[in-house]
Formats: sequence, C-alpha cells, structure tokens
Amino acid sequence: MKKITILGVTGSIGTQSVDVIRHHSDEFEIVAMSAGKNIDGLEKIMRYIHTSYICESEKEDQEYLQRKYKDLTI
Repeated sequence: MKKITILGVTGSIGTQSVDVIRHHSDEFEIVAMSAGKNIDGLEKIMRYIHTSYICESEKEDQEYLQRKYKDLTI
C-alpha cells in the first residue's frame, strides 16, 4: 500500500487524483491533504476520504476544522 499526500486537494488536479485513488483503494491510501480556501470542497472530500492530517492555510479555517474534527491533526 502506497501512502499519498495530496497538495491542493480541492483543485482540478487534486480532485482528479482523489478519484483515481478511490478507484484503486487497494493500492493507495491518502494520509494527508492540503487545501487553500475551499473549506466546503475540502469537507465534501472528507466525507469519503478519511485521513489523519489536514493542512489548511487560513488560521480561522484551521480552528474551525479542529473544533469540528477532533480526531484530525491540523
């Protein structure tokens, strides 16, 4: 199993990467994701991709995610 970090997970290439990895979940695991300012898009992806690490650039978004998802490392 290859462990993957996706930078810019809510962008065009990031969402395409997520789709490919979802279809090959026996070979790949997303262990970390980063997102810019698209928290809605990030949360949508988080519904079906479970990861332990999220990198978020905006302080207020980091705090929001930490409050809502206590098990994540932000």
